[in-house]
Amino acid sequence: MRYNRGFQCLVGDQPREFLADADDKTNRIVRDNLKQLADDPYPRPGSGGGDREKLPVDGREMYRLHIGRGYTAFYTINDK
Repeated sequence: MRYNRGFQCLVGDQPREFLADADDKTNRIVRDNLKQLADDPYPRPGSGGGDREKLPVDGREMYRLHIGRGYTAFYTINDK
């Protein structure tokens, strides 16, 4: 998925397949949350901007975003 904002949100094959099979409501909720990452992918503690957190994983910076009560998106940020 690409959104015309500050960042592009690129979705891998596995999440893309999940979205293809998901019901309309789940698809809308997941896509709406991913659109928010295109605007501002960085966690902002205390800003009320969603449930995003930086996670150190094997020496790399990864992030996670809780989507609703049942889904979690893990992502990296490329500033280039």
